Amino acid sequence: MFFRNLTLFRFPAMAIDANALSDALSKHRIRELGPIEVKTSGFLPPCSADLNGDQLVYATAGSPMLVCLGIAEKILPATVINEALSRKVREIAERDNRRVGAKERKRLKDEVVTDLLPRAFSRQKTIRAYLDAVGGWLVVDTGSRKAAEDVVTQLRVALGSFPARPLAPEESPRAIFTHWMNTSERPSDVSLGNECELREPSEDGGKWLGRKVDLESDDVREHLRSGMQAVKVGLVLNQRLGFTLGEDLSVGKLKLLVESEADGESNADIFASEFALLTLEVRNLQAALGRIFRIGEVGLEDQRVEEPRLAA
Repeated sequence: MFFRNLTLFRFPAMAIDANALSDALSKHRIRELGPIEVKTSGFLPPCSADLNGDQLVYATAGSPMLVCLGIAEKILPATVINEALSRKVREIAERDNRRVGAKERKRLKDEVVTDLLPRAFSRQKTIRAYLDAVGGWLVVDTGSRKAAEDVVTQLRVALGSFPARPLAPEESPRAIFTHWMNTSERPSDVSLGNECELREPSEDGGKWLGRKVDLESDDVREHLRSGMQAVKVGLVLNQRLGFTLGEDLSVGKLKLLVESEADGESNADIFASEFALLTLEVRNLQAALGRIFRIGEVGLEDQRVEEPRLAA
């Protein structure tokens, strides 16, 4: 499955379809890095050419819209920069018989970076995400909040307006996780997995990581009785979806426990079936998160709902 870690955002439902979204993203395709550019980003096709051609949005009837952000950056290790800088500083010191000051050193470093960039290798990473425009959910396939925010920022640039916000639970996930593990009292559709992260409540307190353990065992509960609290817990939803859930409601190690049933045998049929199953199970997860942690329909009650301002 191509989504393994989820960072979730909510936004007001908007009237936008795959064609309109694709038109907006087409003006912000990723481009090649310039000779002295460090980083650039833009959208690229989320699927292989045999599945969706060169289209920037993948969607079937009734499905969310799958997109992909590409980020290209030069690889310029600090050790390489520092070695080149040291040589320059040493040459000046020996030639002019003087010490290079901090201000001059900074200027020399900028010159070194500018000189090295055209010769540096570059790498590109991709981040997939999908938008459920009707439900008001953005699902980004990353456990990095910064990377997820990069996707939100680029969508905002492309659409002109995209008021997506991180989830804002009214109930404390840490308190709920800890209660589940202490008492075995959980919603009927939620069961515990086999890993967790416990922390002491103080800012500099210790932590304990449990891997492949019984989360209801006496050993685990002894840590809880000592005052530790659960900040991440492995869970299973409806016996169909396994994952870890952090106190920031980030989802990790996502695993479908059921298999898709493709209507055909082509790659396109298989992909469509797997994507449909993924989004269905994630919708069930979103509903469960909203119910358990009291996440509002939009979570932006104080925000003015705006339609995306698509560039002409």
